[in-house]
Amino acid sequence: MYYRKCCCMLFAVVMLCFTVSAQYNDMSLIHPRSVISQDDVLSIRQKIKREPYKNSYIRFRRDLHLMEQKLDTLNTRTYDYSSAYLAFYYGCMFLFTDSVYYCDKAFMICNEVFRDSIVAQNRFSFGLSRAMILKNMALVYDFCFSGFDDDQRKIMLEGIFDLMSSVAAGMGYHANYALQSNWMGVRYSSIVIAASVWDDYGVLSGEYPRSRALPFLWDAINRLREHINLNITGNGWNTESLSYHGYNWSFIAPALMCIQKAYKSDVELPVFAPNALMSLHAQGTATISIRNTNDRGMQPDLSDDDPMTGSGLFALALPLYPQEQTPYIKWMFDYLFDTTISANHRGSLFYAIAFYPDTVKPMNPAGGGWLNYYDPEQGVLLFRNRFLDENDVLGCFNATAQRPQGHQGPDNLTFRIIGLGSLWAVGAGRTARAEGQTNLFPVTNLQGFSANNKTGQMLNYTFFGNGSGVGMASGSCLNVVNHIRYFEADYSNPGAVAVFIISDTSGNGKMWRLNTPEFNRFQLSAGGFLLTAPNNATCRAVVIGAGSKPVIKTGKVRYGGNTVEHNMGICYNGRCYEYNTSIDVFCDRSVTVIFTLQPPGVDHPMIQSTGDPHIVIVGEKEYRLPHWPGLD
Repeated sequence: MYYRKCCCMLFAVVMLCFTVSAQYNDMSLIHPRSVISQDDVLSIRQKIKREPYKNSYIRFRRDLHLMEQKLDTLNTRTYDYSSAYLAFYYGCMFLFTDSVYYCDKAFMICNEVFRDSIVAQNRFSFGLSRAMILKNMALVYDFCFSGFDDDQRKIMLEGIFDLMSSVAAGMGYHANYALQSNWMGVRYSSIVIAASVWDDYGVLSGEYPRSRALPFLWDAINRLREHINLNITGNGWNTESLSYHGYNWSFIAPALMCIQKAYKSDVELPVFAPNALMSLHAQGTATISIRNTNDRGMQPDLSDDDPMTGSGLFALALPLYPQEQTPYIKWMFDYLFDTTISANHRGSLFYAIAFYPDTVKPMNPAGGGWLNYYDPEQGVLLFRNRFLDENDVLGCFNATAQRPQGHQGPDNLTFRIIGLGSLWAVGAGRTARAEGQTNLFPVTNLQGFSANNKTGQMLNYTFFGNGSGVGMASGSCLNVVNHIRYFEADYSNPGAVAVFIISDTSGNGKMWRLNTPEFNRFQLSAGGFLLTAPNNATCRAVVIGAGSKPVIKTGKVRYGGNTVEHNMGICYNGRCYEYNTSIDVFCDRSVTVIFTLQPPGVDHPMIQSTGDPHIVIVGEKEYRLPHWPGLD
């Protein structure tokens, strides 16, 4: 079966190359032909006259004006980055309005960026920026083709070809050249987009028999396919974690549209990138509609990731994923998209206008089995209580069963809790430093402490059908000997919105640490502590197995460690926060912590021990704890 599947995929990609080669001459000078076709343009212009598209168009124009105003304050690399997106926005405005004014504005920016010696013309510069410029310049050319004169077209084509050659040659000194890394997804996607829209006037004049872009395209298509199926596990989890998935697919999705739509290829996602089919299940289950800065969406910050996401990925997914997923994808987009705050991040508003299917009835993902998710390759479990609003609750348990040749972090056996409008248990952010991890440590002073690259293992798990479930994993990357962690999420307790039980055993564990964002207020309570979110929802923790009066201390940990670039902290409810509060519970090898979550003004259930050390009562419900040595 595996051999047959591989043969089918190889045959499809080979046939795609022949199809591209055969169709290229016929498609030269036909634009747009990238993420949309000529047939889509009139439809888009009609859409923006009515809701729900009209409001998005108004927001698009507002964000364009804001970007125009801020460009003068930016340094060179950031200026090129923002300018390239501003040029793309002008290209979109031409599609919306048919006004050549926007093509001229876009061309002025492109011509300036092409001549920049620090980024665009420097083949050793930061490759992600060059690839981003390439993608946006190519889309500008494609969108504005009918609004450009011949001289503008030729200047655009020359600049795009030079950039395409540059990105194909290398991604600079900073790059991760492992094919699994998102760097390579960005690289080959930008080449696919550029080569797909590039017109070779030498072919039209008879100087060349075939387009000089074709070798770039053939190679990039194959490398992109290989990248996707390495970067995403067989069950859809991005090996570098969730925020990197959203960033990577802001390039990959348009590239796949070029392959599928512009060339009318029969290479669909199940054949070209089968690993991606479950990726929106993973992303959707993991995402809660809590406001960050300019969008809604918070997710577990595993690896060396951050928790912020948004609606853009789901807009990009709408034309790509199988039709049976479209109602769930549309529901997730509606759930996250907020016309009062959702900004045009990476052009997401254009994709929302172009691809949002107003005739498709959205379906709640709970009905599609999205309350739970498990990826056996990475060892990730997700437990969610519902899909409704920002008060949904999510528990995440991660074994880190493999380490990719890309972004990763010291997060074996860690957990995350999000819900009731806040983040309660988070990680370290964009850093490999261990003190930001929510985990069990073998020391009580983490100054100078470092992690290792060992992997963990998910030993077993069970889902209970309502989003609740349990998991057990082993294997520390923090030098904890014989560490085993039990994680339970329960959404059926009548006394609390959610109950989470985290129970650890080890040979040398001395300190149990929870990291929570600094916006949650901490106070000691009987047998543990209480966290209060800015909206006054609360999370209570009761410690078992660390004495009748557990020793607890708090501290501050900078989110992202010493990382400065691309480290915004945790952006929550319109503001970014730089620090976490670390909460340390001192223990002797084994410890259990029970969390209950409640909305504002609601008391927490009583947590009672019994004569049996393996049974605890939360409210009126009995829970069985693992038989750890410390409890026997």
